[in-house]
Amino acid sequence: MLETAKKIRKTRSLAVSIQTEQIRHWLRTKKRPDDVFVLLKLETAKARLFDQPQLNTWVRYVDAFNNANPTRSTTLFSVLNARYYDEALAKMLVVAKSSGGSAGSLANRIQAEQTRYWLSVNRTPGAIFEMLQLETLGTNFLNHPIFTAWVKYTDDFRKKNLGTHLSTLTTLRVYYSDATLAKLFTEARKVTKTAKIGRRLEAELLREWSLAVAPPALIFERLKLGNGGQKLFESPLFTMWTNYIAMFKKANPRYKDDQLATLLRSYGRRELTLMLILAEKVPSTKDIATKLRGQLSGL
Repeated sequence: MLETAKKIRKTRSLAVSIQTEQIRHWLRTKKRPDDVFVLLKLETAKARLFDQPQLNTWVRYVDAFNNANPTRSTTLFSVLNARYYDEALAKMLVVAKSSGGSAGSLANRIQAEQTRYWLSVNRTPGAIFEMLQLETLGTNFLNHPIFTAWVKYTDDFRKKNLGTHLSTLTTLRVYYSDATLAKLFTEARKVTKTAKIGRRLEAELLREWSLAVAPPALIFERLKLGNGGQKLFESPLFTMWTNYIAMFKKANPRYKDDQLATLLRSYGRRELTLMLILAEKVPSTKDIATKLRGQLSGL
């Protein structure tokens, strides 16, 4: 009621005065933040917590309590963490953040407290991935707000644990094949909303392969490019593989096998020649097809 009255100009001043006195009363009577949470009936809100106008009153009280009791200070997250499962609270915060306004700002604050807690107990990115049940999203996770929140946590984890091998990509590779991830990343690059994360994760995947000294021929197999058929050269995965060859050769100058050799082993000279002739007729693949066909003619 007070929060509603604060939004009306005629009653705003009185509402603020009453709320301030109420908070002082709770402080004088040594109410804990959890006690006030119950007094405001916030425990009955459950998943709709951030829709409750009295939530702002509780936040004000927690801040006042911490100022008055520096040795007993607490956080909004610690109170909520005792009442909600990690997964449920994390998802509530993501939804509240997307709504913007005061609820969004508050959710940002609590999420930051949640992150600090997880980091303090050294929760791994994999543990948080499982807790958030991100694997249940299938292959539609890149544009999901929960995934974005998880990526942010993983980045924070890596900053705290310098040199760790744990990352967004190493976790994803536990649940998805390289072929699936490569396809998802290349597709994500085409969409404005996911282009940035798509480019980042594709670069990380190429780097992981390079660090593992995975030969281009092996990556060709992992990406199932041997099944590309006549459309092989139009595939974003073929372009990704081509980029990897350049990266691998730069890091391994003694590497002699080339792109054409791998293609010949997979398709044979006759089929590859036909594929290249057809690819030369497509504007987007004409250059690479002409180059490879020239190399093939020289063998």
